[in-house]
Amino acid sequence: MARTKRKSKHAKETPHKRTGRLWLGLLLGSLLAAGVVGGSFWAQNAQRDAVRQAEAAHAADAAHEAVSDVYYVNNRQCAMSDSPIAEQDMGRFESRVVYDGPIKRYQGKTLVFNQCCPMCITSFPKKWAEERDQIMAKFGLAEAHAEN
Repeated sequence: MARTKRKSKHAKETPHKRTGRLWLGLLLGSLLAAGVVGGSFWAQNAQRDAVRQAEAAHAADAAHEAVSDVYYVNNRQCAMSDSPIAEQDMGRFESRVVYDGPIKRYQGKTLVFNQCCPMCITSFPKKWAEERDQIMAKFGLAEAHAEN
């Protein structure tokens, strides 16, 4: 009786198998490194964009812009519905009213308020006539009254 030779589970790997595993390891290592580097660049870029947007929002909220006899309020909240205005819609829908109240700084000037939609533009003059002083206070324009 002759015994048949069985292959051991721990048989030596052929050089071809070792080379394939080496390339697979190098490929996976390269992909991992690329992911880490790409993620780092993405995070830095996202942080830079967030800082720029915050600075732009702060500048727009903090400063009202006067051009001749037109005063741009630069409000980020709809003056009619109080809903937030999307960045891409800033300046797209505007209501213009002439100020005739007690604050000398704005008397006779046209105030430009951002609105969220065309319906708010048509409704705003009535609200302005009824709530002029409250609207001025809401957007920080009545503070100038204390100065003048």
